[in-house]
Amino acid sequence: MEIRSYKRVICLLIILVFAAPVDAARPKDLGELYDLAQQSCVEVLINGHQSGTGCIVSSDGLVLTAAHVINQQQRIEVVSKGIGRRNATIVAVNLGHDIALLQVDSKDGEFKPLAVNRRFPAPGTDIYLFASPLYRHGILQRGMVARRQTTFEYQDRFIEVFHVAGQVQKGSSGGVWLNERGEIVGVQSGSVTSQFGPAGIANVTPARAVADLLATQQHASTPTLQMFVDELVVLSPEVLEKLPERTIGVVVQKMESRGAAEQGGVNQGDVITHINGKRIRIRDDFVGAIRTMKPGDMVTLTLLRGDMTTAKEVAVPVAEMEATWRSPPDVQPVHTTREDAN
Repeated sequence: MEIRSYKRVICLLIILVFAAPVDAARPKDLGELYDLAQQSCVEVLINGHQSGTGCIVSSDGLVLTAAHVINQQQRIEVVSKGIGRRNATIVAVNLGHDIALLQVDSKDGEFKPLAVNRRFPAPGTDIYLFASPLYRHGILQRGMVARRQTTFEYQDRFIEVFHVAGQVQKGSSGGVWLNERGEIVGVQSGSVTSQFGPAGIANVTPARAVADLLATQQHASTPTLQMFVDELVVLSPEVLEKLPERTIGVVVQKMESRGAAEQGGVNQGDVITHINGKRIRIRDDFVGAIRTMKPGDMVTLTLLRGDMTTAKEVAVPVAEMEATWRSPPDVQPVHTTREDAN
């Protein structure tokens, strides 16, 4: 019986050893991580001028970047030492996560894509941004995942991001955040700022949104009320005193002209306390609730205005962030060659 048991243990160990996954492409150190990123990352040019960073994410030349880096009415190119300078066209955007996919002109070069890991990195994990900030080409920097879940930050629109502790410079938008395996875990979108300047917190799009966009390769359909709301703590003491005791909610800071909120009768300065009858505590509650809806839905907002004592209900149509991107204008590309690369 003992001999049989030993044999079973030995067989099990052999199976575990040979069945263990082997990742030959995993970087051995940060130097190899840098080389891996450099061969796959590109700089994004708008009308010939650097606008941000991108990364090749498919063998047929799909490039990932931040949506705010590109402009559908202007000429888009990408450039790197590996593939030279090439024209690019917009494939798909997800404005609610500030990401876009571009298609690079196919030439004789072989594309070397980076893999996407949709698993959310744990708080405290070191991850690495590869980008070209301040016209400095190919910069690798370290950051630390700073929170366990995503949040919504306002960058001309609400973007779902997670926070990374690290000072990120201008020009890094669209750069990829990598884990130690060289896999994409996020895309650089923006930074938290205050009246004193950058706060040392980066806004990073989670990789699951990248994986979803790669799977569909179609424009997302992100619901929005086309307005900016913030926490009640931003209100002046005079306004706070008018609110009924224990009021919680969000305050409307601004709205898009002729946007959904304005059409629905929302005013700047309104305090929103409920959405479809559900109480709102903080900004994430409000934006998160909107994100569960579909463009074309109607949403009922309960709000306080004026003397802040009487509740009022307004019906607001849900709009779509990507609506204007579905029929982009025809932009004539300029022929470029490998020798044009800088």
